[in-house]
Amino acid sequence: MDDHAQPESRGPLDRTLLGPGLAREAGLSRLEVLDEIDSTNAELLRRAEADPDGWGDLSVLVADHQTAGRGRLHRHWESPVGVAVAVSVVLRPHNATGRPLPTQSYSWFSPLAALALREALAETAGVEASVKWPNDVVVDGLKISGILAQLAPGAHGAPPAVVLGTGINVGQAQGELPVPTATSLAIATGR
Repeated sequence: MDDHAQPESRGPLDRTLLGPGLAREAGLSRLEVLDEIDSTNAELLRRAEADPDGWGDLSVLVADHQTAGRGRLHRHWESPVGVAVAVSVVLRPHNATGRPLPTQSYSWFSPLAALALREALAETAGVEASVKWPNDVVVDGLKISGILAQLAPGAHGAPPAVVLGTGINVGQAQGELPVPTATSLAIATGR
């Protein structure tokens, strides 16, 4: 692929694939897709705090275009329409008896999510990725995704939730990547 050529199949997310059927099949309590948002994590934090019952465990927010996402150390990340996945999920962790997990265990969510994403990339795209501690997923040493976990304060004495977000570079050509240390699935797979 030409370094500056854009893939032909760009466009908004196919909402027919991201509806209630997918939410049920994936065991999600809620799935909402937005056209544009500043940050899926920031918005989901706002929503989870304002309406904890409406945004329960495994509620997911996806954006077609993210304008002000941020990574670890407050690094800016933008996902233009049709080239990346920007998604956040609410986790309200509890044990088998329904008791909330201690918050000190929450620090494991970012590396566990990075491992899960590595496995998903292998299964769905045939890409061999690795985890760069603590929250980056890399292909051939180049970053394809980052994971960001943030605490959402619990309302009325409830334990805090975790909002876990990721951005995955999917369709960017080489010239569209924000830094030379990044890659995309299009570059890694040639498709």
